[in-house]
Formats: sequence, structure tokens, C-alpha cells
Amino acid sequence: MKITAYRQLVELLRPYRGMMVLAILISLLPAYFNVWTPFLLGKIIDEAIQGNDWTRLFLLGSLLLFVQVCLFLSSVFVNFSLMKFGFKILVDYRSSLLNRVLSYRISFFDRFSAGRLSTRLNSDINSLQELFSSALVVLVGHSFMILGVLVAMFLLEWRMALVALAVACCIFIFTKQVYLPIRRHFGFTRKALSLVNSFVGESLSGLKDIRGLGALSHAESLFSRLSDKYRQKSLAAVHRIAVFNSSLGFLTLFMSLSLLFTGALLAHHGLVSIGVIVSFLAYSSYFSWPIQEFAEKFSILQQALASVDRLVEISNDQPESDQGHQDFPQLTRLEFRAVEFSYPGHQERALQGISFEVSAGEKIALLGETGSGKSTTCQLMLRFHEVSTGEILINNTNIQSFRLADYRSQFAWVSQEVTLFSVSLRENIRFYDSSVSDDEIWQALELVQLRSWASSLPRGLDEMMSERAHSISTGQRQLLSIARALVRKPQVLILDEATSYIDSRTEFAIQNAMDRLWSLKDFRKTTGFFVAHRLSTLRRCDRLLAFRSGQIVEQGSFKELMQRDAYAASLYKKQFRLSA
Repeated sequence: MKITAYRQLVELLRPYRGMMVLAILISLLPAYFNVWTPFLLGKIIDEAIQGNDWTRLFLLGSLLLFVQVCLFLSSVFVNFSLMKFGFKILVDYRSSLLNRVLSYRISFFDRFSAGRLSTRLNSDINSLQELFSSALVVLVGHSFMILGVLVAMFLLEWRMALVALAVACCIFIFTKQVYLPIRRHFGFTRKALSLVNSFVGESLSGLKDIRGLGALSHAESLFSRLSDKYRQKSLAAVHRIAVFNSSLGFLTLFMSLSLLFTGALLAHHGLVSIGVIVSFLAYSSYFSWPIQEFAEKFSILQQALASVDRLVEISNDQPESDQGHQDFPQLTRLEFRAVEFSYPGHQERALQGISFEVSAGEKIALLGETGSGKSTTCQLMLRFHEVSTGEILINNTNIQSFRLADYRSQFAWVSQEVTLFSVSLRENIRFYDSSVSDDEIWQALELVQLRSWASSLPRGLDEMMSERAHSISTGQRQLLSIARALVRKPQVLILDEATSYIDSRTEFAIQNAMDRLWSLKDFRKTTGFFVAHRLSTLRRCDRLLAFRSGQIVEQGSFKELMQRDAYAASLYKKQFRLSA
């Protein structure tokens, strides 16, 4: 069952029940002092001014001044406390939600682009932050204000209080009627903003492609349409808020006029004093301005609830399965046994009956056309997905038996899409693993032939990559990602199309690095998987697995497959346009 926005807010506040109760209790203080102000005004008029009692006027005036000072101090205290409470919740929620999202299965990130997730984790959570840090002060404090004013009105004069209550009911009904449409329109606004943010992120990352294809005008046109759609959705929501605020202002004015007319009739019959009428008029303003301010914060509430709906969508996914209890052993054999796999939401098999064995220290090349199952095989090895049938074994033990974090710590994956983070070169390579020393980093840079480049940087390993992003070539990025993998000293190294986008010089550097790597004592037992088509890579591998339509159709050494002159040989000829 779908969790509603209100239930999600309740769940969010559940761990902070004690703080919430304290916040509610301290919110009573300003409401308490506010209730006394109109009452004292009425007393001053009836007992001091009309009675021409200067002593009484001084005493009641001093008491009113004391109440105002207490009101000021309590309001400052409440505002600070509620804002601190709100920030505490949001910091915890942002952290917990991000940690939860990072634990999701890879299939989740196939459904949500980076731009959409960024909008939800930033813009949507910021909407909640605004709710808890500012709007919460109004919503909680003024709710008690309205309740206190109604109670005081009934204690003073119940007939006039009934009039005020009747108008208050009209305001409540009106608010309830316009509530859902406004919330729905703010939901549309947030979705439109998400599309704009997603498009901006994708356009910036793919700017060279857009310019290279001469599609800049098309991108500008599409962005204009998305922005215009966002503008239209925003205007529709703002229009409804404007109508709501104006209508609420009319209703509060109507309340004041109704109380004045009712008070005049009662005073004509000697049932109320002038002071009581003044108190009620003051109470009506105290009753109306909290509602007016509530209306001003109403848009924040609607945006926050719309954001909650969107955050619920990304907070209810399932984390990766981790039921393992064993430590990862020293690998001697890795086996795929009759493995079949279908991606979530797809019936067709991405892999069918995949079976092969690999001994520790072997170098295996995976070749095949695009979509044949090579990268999927690597992703199953990394436990990004779970097999549909069959099993993957490490030393005759199913990989699901190993603790996930410990399992992945023994793997290093280098893909064709390299991400350099906005931190130092050191942190980009050791990836926040403090056990990796600078000597090990320099050794890895030496292996990938980047030591001289790193040494030439003004701050060496402390150089911030965000400042160097524009000057780092694709080849250097790829070599840095390989260095990042090497410092982990993995038992299994996977290069997934890692040489696809690089020149022959960088490829030569990578091949030399791999040759030197396997000659080192620490890496002699490292098992390598290479998804590639390049001749230099295929010849250096001990065995080749040829994939076609999710199946392994051939396997053997490079020489054996070329002599067999079957599918692998034809694929090789097609790729390199060479004869067998």
C-alpha cells in the first residue's frame, strides 16, 4: 500500500517524539501571552479609562507591558528551538535517505536518472527544510494561538464567540476545498522542475556531443519548451495561492465586521461593555493574522507535501540483498554454472546457460557484439544483480554466502565511463581508504605511467581534480581509474571496455601496466577479466570467451579460436578487417 505524505511525515518525526513534545509545549508560551493582551486592553478601557482610575491604568498598563516583554522573549525562544529542531530532523533525514539510496539495487538507478535523483535529494529535501525551519514555527505556534483565542472568546462572551466560530468554520471549509488542487499543482511543478534539472545536467555532460552533431539549436528549443512548461505549471499553482490568500483576507475582514455588528447589538441591550467589544476586535485580528500568515506559509506546506510524495517514491525501494555471513576466501576458482539472467521488467534472457571456470591468476577476455552479454556477466560477478537461475561459485561456494561489502572489497572494476570526484588526486585514487599509503599510490601511478604527470602538478597528490577537470584527457582519466583499482590489490580485476575510448598510445601504456602488474608478487594470483576487442588485449589473455545473444558459443586461447575459424574468428576479422 502506498504510504501517504502525511504518514511519511509522521514516520519522519517518530524518532524525535520527545523533541516534538517539548517543541509543542514551548509553543504554548507565546499563545498563552497573546491571549492575555486583548483581555487586558478591554480591562483598561472598562475599569481604568471609563472609570477615570489612573492607579488602575498604571497597574494594568504595567501588566500589559510585562506580558508583551514575556511574549517577545518566549517568541524568540520558540522560534530558535523549533528551527533547531527542524534542522536536526532534516540533516538526519538527508543523510539516512542518501545512505538508503546508495544501498539500492543497480536496477533502481536504471529507472531514475542522476538529474532526477539530484533534484529529489536536494531541491525536494530543501523544501522540507524550509517547512521544518520556518513554516513549522508558524504552523505549530499559530495553531495554539487560534485555539487559545477561541477559548478566550467563549469565556468573555459566548454569543460573539459563536459568530467568530461560524466564520472560522467557513474559513476551514474553504481551506479544505482548495487544499488538494493546490497540492496537486505543486506536485506538477516539482515534476516539471525535475525534468528541467535532468535536461540541464545531461546537456552539460554531453555538450561536446550536442555541438559536434550540430544539435545546439534543437537542445535550446527543447530546453525552452521544458522551461515554458515549468513556468506554466508554476503560474497555475501561484494563481491558486493568490486566489486563496485574497479570499482568506476577505473572510477575516468579514469576521471583524460581523463581530462589530454583533457587539453593537449586544451593547445596545446592555449585554456587553465597550471593553469587551474592543477585546473581541483585537481577538479577531489575533485570530485572523495567524491564519493569514499560515496562508503565506501554505505554499511551503504544499511544496513540502508534494516533495514528500516524490521522496516516498525513492525511499520505498529495496536495498541490495546481503544475506551472506562468510568472509571472502583466497580465491582459487571462480565458476559460472548454468547461469541465466533477465533484467527487471524484461522477459527475454540477457544471459542463457552461461557456464565456465576460471582459476586464480588467469586472464580472461570476453568478446562479442554489443548487447551479447559481456558486461552483464561482469555485473553479475560484482553482484550488481542476482542471477535468475543457476549460480556463481567462488571455491565451490555460492557468492551469495559471502558478506557483500567483504566480497566487493576483493574486486576492482574499471569501466569505460570514468568519474573523477571533486577531491584531491590522492583521494581519487585511494578512494577514502586511509590504509592506502602515498607510496602505494605512487607505485600505482608508476604502473600506469602517470607518475611524472602527477609529480608535475603544483600540489602533487594534494592537487584538486575539480581544478584540473578541463585539462585531464580521456586517456589520463582511464589510467587514473586503473590506478584506483590497483591500489586495492584486488583478487579479481575487471576491465569493462576500459580501452574503448583511448588512443593507441594510452592503450600501449595500459597493456604495459597489465604486463608489469602480473609480474609483481602481490598480483600474481589476481584474476583478470577484460571486455575488449583490441588485438593487443586478446593476445595477452590466457583464454577468450566469445558471446553471442547471451550465450558463450566458443572459448579457448586466441590461437585456438583463430585456427578454428568460427564465430570468434569472424568477429575478429570484422573488427580488424584482417584474414585469419
